[in-house]
Amino acid sequence: MIRNVCLVDTPYALSIYLIRMSMEDIRNTLFFIGDSVNVDIAKRLPHYVFVKNQTAKDDWKYMSWLRLYKYFRCWSYAFADLYIQDHLYIASQFIGPFKYTNLPDGPDCYTIWEKSPYQPQKYSPENMKQRIKHVLSHGCMYDLKYGCNEQCVNRWVMTMVDLNTSFIKEKKYDYIDAVELWKNASSEKKEFIKRVFGLSDEFVKNNENVETVILTQPFMEDCHLTEDEMYTIYSPYIVDQRNVAIKPHPRDKFDWLKYFPSASIIDTVAPMQLLNYIGLNPKMAVTVSSSSMSAMPESTKKIYLGTKVNNKIFQTYGDLFNAQ
Repeated sequence: MIRNVCLVDTPYALSIYLIRMSMEDIRNTLFFIGDSVNVDIAKRLPHYVFVKNQTAKDDWKYMSWLRLYKYFRCWSYAFADLYIQDHLYIASQFIGPFKYTNLPDGPDCYTIWEKSPYQPQKYSPENMKQRIKHVLSHGCMYDLKYGCNEQCVNRWVMTMVDLNTSFIKEKKYDYIDAVELWKNASSEKKEFIKRVFGLSDEFVKNNENVETVILTQPFMEDCHLTEDEMYTIYSPYIVDQRNVAIKPHPRDKFDWLKYFPSASIIDTVAPMQLLNYIGLNPKMAVTVSSSSMSAMPESTKKIYLGTKVNNKIFQTYGDLFNAQ
């Protein structure tokens, strides 16, 4: 019998769920997997269902269909514990009228969300017809994300800084120390998680001597940057540098090897934190505003370029990691 339902659309959220839960809980979880999680990862989970987490032409039809679809795939859905990334477009249809635990989108996610231009808001329909259509297609808590609704009974928090945000203050939360959980995990669990993310011994050996890692973000997709703008941002840290590896974001479609043929690609969609846990820790790491450096040791030099490195990024992501 399925006792837990987990809706995720990022490898990071999935990794935290696997690290936090027991092997018995994992075996009794039905994973609803969104577009941003690689198909090979999903196929290595005990129970999984793919769902589309993107807007569609007949949006209200798809969202209304999801209300019933989840019951077809899990007859015990109404009795299961729900673990959900509630900011996902489709999350409201999976939450429905039930209580749930909100999963983190990344380290410092609540702090980042608090600075985002896209804040939770309650939909106010102009008339009863609009209200009925909205409830059918989106549900009652649509856009009351980041745990800002009465149905969210718990929130997983990855960093202490998030405790100071309005999304967490005076609300129920669990602080998750992923480093400690990984350190104390059984060999069975560690091997299972490494297998899910395709982290073989050969992969570790091929990447253990990387000196500088570039952690990218999907700026062409989210902020409409051009290829030249992408090159301008990252070239000072790659061109003429030794032993540089690039770890592309799962949604990043920029052709890195075309512009930086001397660099290598860390060919995995496993979150950087998981690579740090298993011992891959470069001398230096560079990013614009990714939280992927959160688990790197103090010995790693961390360079944050900040969202003001490009105005399109700043307008989309908000004021993140910029020097005061």
